[in-house]
Amino acid sequence: MFGRFFTVTLNGKVKRINLIVFWQIISTILLTFFTFFDLVHLRVNDRSVSPFLGGLEIFFSTAIVLCFLLYIMTCIDTERINSNESYRLIPLSDIKYYLGNLLSSVTSFLYFIVIEIICFVIFAGATYTLDQKFQSDVNTFFNRFDSPGFFGAPKDVRAVAWIAVNLIIFLILLAFLIYFFISFLNLSSRAIIDFLPGFPSKTFLTISRLFIIVLLCWIFSKIANFVGEFYQTPLDLFLTGLQGESLNLLALSNLGMLVFTLLFLAINLVLFTNFFEPNEKR
Repeated sequence: MFGRFFTVTLNGKVKRINLIVFWQIISTILLTFFTFFDLVHLRVNDRSVSPFLGGLEIFFSTAIVLCFLLYIMTCIDTERINSNESYRLIPLSDIKYYLGNLLSSVTSFLYFIVIEIICFVIFAGATYTLDQKFQSDVNTFFNRFDSPGFFGAPKDVRAVAWIAVNLIIFLILLAFLIYFFISFLNLSSRAIIDFLPGFPSKTFLTISRLFIIVLLCWIFSKIANFVGEFYQTPLDLFLTGLQGESLNLLALSNLGMLVFTLLFLAINLVLFTNFFEPNEKR
């Protein structure tokens, strides 16, 4: 049953992603056409950037924007499924339900990233084939790899690789942590509201829920300030500059973020299992 629930929720999210990518490609082609072609005189506009490279830049820019928008949409959609009365009728334990929904969201987001990379490679390949200047610039860039000392000392290469790996880990943990915090606010506020007596109107209910969310955010900001006295996040290390001993603190800092992320996950599972009831009509 877990596999079936995962497949059903994943299919719905993948269909939406396919639609988003389809319109992204169409909009990229149209924007490129109307930006770089003169429809009146039926010629290419005199620009320093070719239409092919311009289209590649447009696609890359829209991919960055869509990545953030889809992340927000995925968080909202995941919480919506958590409170869906129809899905909750599935004979599945609350923990498996929550984790299955979360896993399908993560899988769909990874699917989006893979699709974007594939489309970017296709656009870049077409640009490389059709744009002679871009082809020459790319060849010149890769030819620099053959020059002695291009990568610097082996110690510098290891440091850059270490920073890159930890930066990727940090971004992944940050994405999970933000979602788990949003989920915590939703679950905890809903749980508190359910234990309060009935309210006379939905407006009062909404205001009360917003007040509870603000109160929870204030409490966690105080906790974060207290923890910040003796813990440096990876973001702190990146902003202050990575030199010397701070490089060694990256892995330890990411480990601390992993602990916070797992702590929020455990709290959310407890709230979802014991204090959260689906109710789509409020």
